[in-house]
Amino acid sequence: MLQLTRTLTLAGLAAAAISLTACSTGYHTSPEIASAKGNVRDPNLYSQTLAVTRAVEWVVNKYPIETPRSITRNDTESGGKPSSSGTIAINLVEGSSEETYDKVCRDLSKNLGVQAVPVTEQIAASNSMPIYHVGRIWIRQQNAKIDVFRPMYDMPRHKDGTPIYQCVTVNLRGWLEPWAIDGVQTREPGSIEMPEINAYGNATAGQKTASIYD
Repeated sequence: MLQLTRTLTLAGLAAAAISLTACSTGYHTSPEIASAKGNVRDPNLYSQTLAVTRAVEWVVNKYPIETPRSITRNDTESGGKPSSSGTIAINLVEGSSEETYDKVCRDLSKNLGVQAVPVTEQIAASNSMPIYHVGRIWIRQQNAKIDVFRPMYDMPRHKDGTPIYQCVTVNLRGWLEPWAIDGVQTREPGSIEMPEINAYGNATAGQKTASIYD
């Protein structure tokens, strides 16, 4: 009887520990906001990377584009149609580890049927492929909001040949269940500041989370 009681007690403590761990990872914001005290600010958490992947996947499917050909004057002035190569680059928020980049791009490539690669300084400088930028990551238990900036190749480009970007805020519900789309908000192009390039290779080491992804 004593052994049974001890076993039940240990099981209860383990369940409580799991519950507390789950709660601690269900309230976080990236990049860091000074006023958001008490948040977890690690963009490499498992639930967070799943939400980001789902949001980017939805935006790419909703607004499919092709990789731009060499920039011409006509493209710059009238927004010429790009040609296809089937490769897109992903720019994740500051603090994302190389492991997180690899995980997100691997899952996007599998789900989208195109090759998704982490953005590098060379890709960003050459404007050789579409770059999707992840801005704010806001998660409160089962609710999430992810800002994804998409290139608008159907619009006239800037004078330097770079595309105009639009922020799409993707609302999701899930957390303990697979993240599902729960509405979107499209912003006026240029109304929200673009995130800086967090180039792969310059990404932080982050947490060693590969084991829970496999």
